Amino acid sequence: CEVSFSLDRETLTRVKRAASVLGHTEMSLSVVNDVLQLSVIDQNDKTSNVFSIDVDGEYKDPNFNFVFNIANLKMVDDDYRVDISSKLISHFVNEISGIQYWVALEKTSTYGE
Repeated sequence: CEVSFSLDRETLTRVKRAASVLGHTEMSLSVVNDVLQLSVIDQNDKTSNVFSIDVDGEYKDPNFNFVFNIANLKMVDDDYRVDISSKLISHFVNEISGIQYWVALEKTSTYGE
């Protein structure tokens, strides 16, 4: 994996709630000022409102923008360790219960460009 981060229950809930309020269907993960940032976005409307939250994690190359369809994040609300590959697949692992999800990223995702 090229990027790993922690996604706690509260952050996951806030992202889903923001997407509902804003009417957006996508979440992006990128580096902003050397910090990993999750953002609820509308890629088709660059002037739309955006909700962003910083997350703890590690990355090899800061030049990426991984995009998730929020509809694909229908999972048990809990804390996850998320690993993302530049091959546009992510692995959500709950280290306590052992629940795992493999979630595909959108084709608009970029890495190393």
